Amino acid sequence: MEDCRYAYAVARIRALETRLLTLQDMREFLEAVDEESLFRMLRAAAYGSAKEAVEEKLSDESAETISLLKELSLDAELTQLLTLKYDFHNLRVLLKAKHFPREVEFLLVTGGSLDAEKIKYALTEGKMHHLPAAFAEAIEKAEAGFEKSADAGTIDAILDREFGDVFYRCSLGYGHEFFVRFAAVLADLSNIKNFFRVHNLGGDREFLESLLLGNGTLEEGLFLSYTGHPVEEFVSRLKFSDYFDLVEEGADYWKERGSVVRLERLIDEYPLNFIRSAQYVVFGPEPLFAYGVAKDNELKSIRAIVRGRMDNVPVDMVRERIPFLS
Repeated sequence: MEDCRYAYAVARIRALETRLLTLQDMREFLEAVDEESLFRMLRAAAYGSAKEAVEEKLSDESAETISLLKELSLDAELTQLLTLKYDFHNLRVLLKAKHFPREVEFLLVTGGSLDAEKIKYALTEGKMHHLPAAFAEAIEKAEAGFEKSADAGTIDAILDREFGDVFYRCSLGYGHEFFVRFAAVLADLSNIKNFFRVHNLGGDREFLESLLLGNGTLEEGLFLSYTGHPVEEFVSRLKFSDYFDLVEEGADYWKERGSVVRLERLIDEYPLNFIRSAQYVVFGPEPLFAYGVAKDNELKSIRAIVRGRMDNVPVDMVRERIPFLS
């Protein structure tokens, strides 16, 4: 159903959408002949003229986007859905920093519902009760999993699962079909990613079962039935699902190169395709959410290109990690 309360918000979003960078822009950034050319193009796109300036601008753009979306949101439930991924991003960054100490301030996102300092305090002092129950529970599960495996990937897997679960519950509370369907997509993608993670880690059925989300379109039993079996059997079982092409291409790349980078990029692309349905919404909250996802992808892509070029990562390797560029 259309929600005319969002008429002004959608008009603002439509204007902002015209300013989003295109795939051709990203290709030109990536293929710049040298650093000077890259930063000249970034300056023209209002993203700074040096690495430090670009990083600062990207952080500012992220904070401004989140602030705007929160301002345009007319429902507390929508605000929570808009900010949830940023809270979980900060949880992930700070929890990893606790176990693998390094400077992470530049990785934190401003504007979520939880202040990053509050998360840091809860982690360093062990006072989880200072956080909302869902976040405290996510941290405790990730900590317990890491203690058993001593693998940073376990933190990622568990927090992916917890994010998907909280997003689903928030979507049900909000009651908009678009968000419930998006939560199902997130669940399917999380389950697929964790199936391959567990396969790579040599994990067992019990570990995989603890990571699976039950609100996807793919039954949990499908993943559990093929634990310990050749990946080809799992792929063939998805032949008539919406995810077959994604999984087949990702699995082929994994078998050829021993890397899940292609699968992860395809998983990043899938939600971007899904949110395109929001372009047909005249009045409603969906365009706000879709713009947030698209803008976030733009910022992450620019950051990946700049860091890759500064660190002399081969262009093809950088391209492989950016949605839709390869």
